[in-house]
Amino acid sequence: MTRTKTDNLVILIICVVFIASLFLLDKFRAVAIGVSLGSLYANLAAQWDSRHQKWLWISLAVLAAIHIVAIWWLDLTVPEGPSLSYIVPAAFADGFAMFGVLELVEYLVKRRK
Repeated sequence: MTRTKTDNLVILIICVVFIASLFLLDKFRAVAIGVSLGSLYANLAAQWDSRHQKWLWISLAVLAAIHIVAIWWLDLTVPEGPSLSYIVPAAFADGFAMFGVLELVEYLVKRRK
């Protein structure tokens, strides 16, 4: 898969949001925001063939809302030490969980037709 100008623009926007949230919030919430945006975009790219379907956009909006609530309500502090060892597995689990939810919604929508 080659990166397009749109991919570069989205990566730039995610970086800008991450840097802005570093200044406005604590570093743990900023990392969570960056990871969430990256995961949402990766899942959108994976489901790009379904971009004209309403279920995809509704599902992504619900997933984004869940992430917004989770980022504000959960205690996201990481114990002292190498924080990447805590963040990377959680980021992968989050991304795969979102992918699974989108695949399940796609399966249920196609099954109804």
